Amino acid sequence: GDRIGSYPRLFLYQCVYDLGQRLDDVLLEGSMFAATPRRTASGEPGNLVIGRTLSFDLGREFEADRLVTFYHPDGRYPFASVDWPGLMGVVTGINARGIFVALNPARTDDPMEEGAPLPLVLRTVLEEAATLEQAVEIIQAAELRSSGIVLVADGMHRKAVVLEVAPRDAENRRVVRGEDESVVWATDHMVDEAFAGDMHNDWVRRYTSSGYRFERLEELLTGGEPVDPGRAVAVLRDRRGVGDEQLGLGNRNALENLSTTQSVVIDATAMVMWVAEGPSALGRYQAIDLGRSLRRDE
Repeated sequence: GDRIGSYPRLFLYQCVYDLGQRLDDVLLEGSMFAATPRRTASGEPGNLVIGRTLSFDLGREFEADRLVTFYHPDGRYPFASVDWPGLMGVVTGINARGIFVALNPARTDDPMEEGAPLPLVLRTVLEEAATLEQAVEIIQAAELRSSGIVLVADGMHRKAVVLEVAPRDAENRRVVRGEDESVVWATDHMVDEAFAGDMHNDWVRRYTSSGYRFERLEELLTGGEPVDPGRAVAVLRDRRGVGDEQLGLGNRNALENLSTTQSVVIDATAMVMWVAEGPSALGRYQAIDLGRSLRRDE
């Protein structure tokens, strides 16, 4: 309300990702996946479909608006970002070449370094990367301030990977997983053995909803049903638990727990994005033609 001015509010929204990793409470949670359906009857490969939700709990007075922002930087690739007011970096976005990035919070035993916040690194990815390989190289080479889990996808070449990255020891703790897999997914904890000894990462897996949501995503995405945009929305709206267990409405273990800040589905091959209007992921998803919105002549 009137207890905080516009500038402090925008500053808070800009810094919420890094701040959330330094607090005892879990303020940010995310679920994300990318899937390439089986080939069509004509032998053509299916389109790369991405689903993503992100929520942060700062109370109703600090609830952020859902924004879709289009950027056309000079000499760089245009891109779209799903964000909130004041966010200069990117937590969910796709550029005109079909390169998609999404960031989930993570906690490791690494101290915060004097590097760049991951949302700003991901903005650089969208401005400069034309392929998945270039996007991964930018992230792995960056001087990072904190840890994170990044979904990187290439709609043109129909492939996606998950990066689990920490600020220190770039050679051994910036891991790419999911290469050559048709489906990849992530929540808020690292699963690679490089992070097996991290107490903070283990705490997130065991004592937050991250481990449970990871299992539920695996169950829904590897059951054999093709993942098209409609199926992706159904996964993001899922309110049941592992084994189709009935969970109470708003249970934080559910993928749809009534507290979603942003929910997005993207066909990164056809370049169409659907963004939930709210409340949470239950309302209508509005379609956006990315090919048209990211053209240079607009």
